[in-house]
Amino acid sequence: MLFYNNPQCRYSNGNTNNLVSAWNQCTSSQAKQMFLCVPANAASAPSGGFIPSDVLISQVVPATKISPKYGGDMIWDKFNVQSGYSNAIKDINHG
Repeated sequence: MLFYNNPQCRYSNGNTNNLVSAWNQCTSSQAKQMFLCVPANAASAPSGGFIPSDVLISQVVPATKISPKYGGDMIWDKFNVQSGYSNAIKDINHG
């Protein structure tokens, strides 16, 4: 599920409520697995929703990972090499 460039379900100004609420609604569907798709850089999400890696690690993943449908994270990599986003979160699902 794409959780950026979509006002009703994106992270905004330090607030994870819309994202977590949308995640909970989506995981109540018939889908077997859900993946959290996030941009690697604010420029990848010009309409908003970029989540700093420290916020993703400390607030978003703990709230989404509790669902048995959590399949992992996907990164929109347009700027991943430049931002180093995937390196910053590489251990997010290990531990």
